[in-house]
Amino acid sequence: MPKKIKIVFLKCLLVSLTILQPLFFISQTHETDSIVNSLKTAKDDTSKVNSLIVLSKKLHNIGEIDPSLQYANTARNLSIKLGFKKGEAKAYNRIGNICMNLGDIPAALKNHLTALKLRKEINDKPGLCNSYNDIGNAYFSEGDYLQALENFLASLKIKEELGDKTGMASSYNNIGNVYFDLGNYKEALKNQLSSLQISKKSGNEMGIASSYNNIGLVYYALNNYPEALKNHLAALHIREEIGDILGKAKSLGNIAIVYDKMGSYEEALKYSFEALPLYEKVGDEQGIQSIYLNVAVAYYNLKKYKDCEEYGIKAMDLANKIDDLKGVKETSQALSALYTVLEKPEKAFSYYKIYIIARDSLINEDNAKKTVRLEMNYMFQKKEVADSLRVVEEKKIVAIQLKQEKLQRYVLCGGLAFVLIFAIFMVSRFRISQKQKKIIELQKKEVEHQKELVDEKQKEVMDSIHYAQRIQKALLASDNLLKQNLPECFVIYKPKDIVSGDFYWATKNHGKFYMVTADSTGHGVPGAFMSLLNISFLNEAITEKGLRGPNEILDHTRLRLIDALKEDGSEEGGKDGMDCVLIAYDLYNQKLDYASANSSFFIIRDGALMILSGNKMPVGKSPKDLEPFNLQSVELQKGDIVYTMTDGLPDQFGGPKGKKFKSKQLQELILSNCDLPLAEQKKAIENAFNNWKGKLEQLDDVCLIGVKI
Repeated sequence: MPKKIKIVFLKCLLVSLTILQPLFFISQTHETDSIVNSLKTAKDDTSKVNSLIVLSKKLHNIGEIDPSLQYANTARNLSIKLGFKKGEAKAYNRIGNICMNLGDIPAALKNHLTALKLRKEINDKPGLCNSYNDIGNAYFSEGDYLQALENFLASLKIKEELGDKTGMASSYNNIGNVYFDLGNYKEALKNQLSSLQISKKSGNEMGIASSYNNIGLVYYALNNYPEALKNHLAALHIREEIGDILGKAKSLGNIAIVYDKMGSYEEALKYSFEALPLYEKVGDEQGIQSIYLNVAVAYYNLKKYKDCEEYGIKAMDLANKIDDLKGVKETSQALSALYTVLEKPEKAFSYYKIYIIARDSLINEDNAKKTVRLEMNYMFQKKEVADSLRVVEEKKIVAIQLKQEKLQRYVLCGGLAFVLIFAIFMVSRFRISQKQKKIIELQKKEVEHQKELVDEKQKEVMDSIHYAQRIQKALLASDNLLKQNLPECFVIYKPKDIVSGDFYWATKNHGKFYMVTADSTGHGVPGAFMSLLNISFLNEAITEKGLRGPNEILDHTRLRLIDALKEDGSEEGGKDGMDCVLIAYDLYNQKLDYASANSSFFIIRDGALMILSGNKMPVGKSPKDLEPFNLQSVELQKGDIVYTMTDGLPDQFGGPKGKKFKSKQLQELILSNCDLPLAEQKKAIENAFNNWKGKLEQLDDVCLIGVKI
């Protein structure tokens, strides 16, 4: 085909696709309007229930969520009134799917389990397939992989019995997604290809598009970007043809991400801007945020920094609005890089700090997910062993049954033959039982041995960590040291794990009492190692070097940390350190000198709260590591209460809405209890923290110290 003709042909094709998609949406709208009009005069019977459910599904497909839920509830209530259990189950199923779309997983699971119960009562096998599949999706969304896989397999088994090709493809698709989330890409690809093959044979366009999309995700995870792009483009083409708005938006976003990885930034922008209005149409804020970030990254790579800043800020605002921690992490990292290039170090460092906080939180989540994956893989392996043993046992039982049938035929030939055959059978059965018993005993011993090894290793690790805890406690400021120098004080110290990155340390020298409240980089064992290193260099600065000013002490500690960690193997080269407040109390002259790194502290005087802060840079490598720390002084008065703390308590999520405690609420808490004795203040703060945290996980180490002058 000549080049000019080919260009004209492609343009015509693009125009036709652009025209067809709105026409499809209009046809869908006309169809729903037609059903709505027919329902106005319909009698309250089973046909009306089915029409309501069809209408709810069609509205759901075009993004009309609220009316879709309303019609599903109407269908459920009418089904209950008519005693129409099949319709009632369908209605609960519809409500469950809408709840899934809204992100309310517990409500979705409750409705799907109700639908499953009803379908079991009436032996509705096609309905059972759908319920098992939807329940599997709900468990999968909660990260309960074993329950998800069991329900997907239950759905697949019934679909195979019914010869439901479309349903079988969906089940293989879902099973592949479970393995993908567990990081088993080989099994994920195998199941997705099975799903694709079945969908193609049955002509299920929606299923084909879903399989292409998921295969693209697997290849992306394997860094095979050409294959990932090919499959995502195939999924996009089908989703455009069938009018799947949300699916089209996701395919466009996936293609943009792949092009970005391949260095085709203009293409990444093109597909991102095509996806954005689709996500906005269906109200998917998570999708909108991801597109904003994709656009910002593409503009950054194209050196269009003004546009990058615009979309980066949009992405950051939306990530904060929807509490998307991963979005906060990735966007703050991108903005920090942008402001570094624009030579705006304060903004760059501000966003870098946000990135570090989000990164540390996500590291904890990733570690938890890795633990879940390991547990699930172990349970899958254990289940596979149990299933293989069950199959072997079933085969043996079948063999025995065949022998018994043969024995019955021999009985007809005479009593003697019966006795002989029966004797042979009993001996054979006894030997089989003995062999089975030995096999089971050996397997049991092996499992117990493996468990003992795991328990032993775990005990060794825990013993080591507890020993490290004792070492860390020994280096913290002792109760005797504090009482001798600060008679009225309290300490709240709650490590997130057994050992902590937060620490408090003190020493008396040069006629002053030096006290540090610090937050080292990281949590747990890594954080504890950093705390030991920080304490060592602080002690060296005061005791060995004889430094007196808190600012000089922090300057020395920073130099020693940077030098010690410069060969730590990381790309940055020794960026770990600490945020802290270092106070030198001179109680004889009623004065304190202090220096601080990315930290502030409070003084309560005559019922009023003062906030004191120092330098906005860490004790460690940073863009400001050549800038000296400032020395500041405060005249003390009798009755003053000094509160120093790390960010663990203000950053704790909890409360009725799962939000951060925040520094403002901590200030109000301290002010409301400042007239109480220090012991009661400590108890009030601890109770407030525990009540706020509730059943949520503690996200960071917590350290807060109060000193009354």
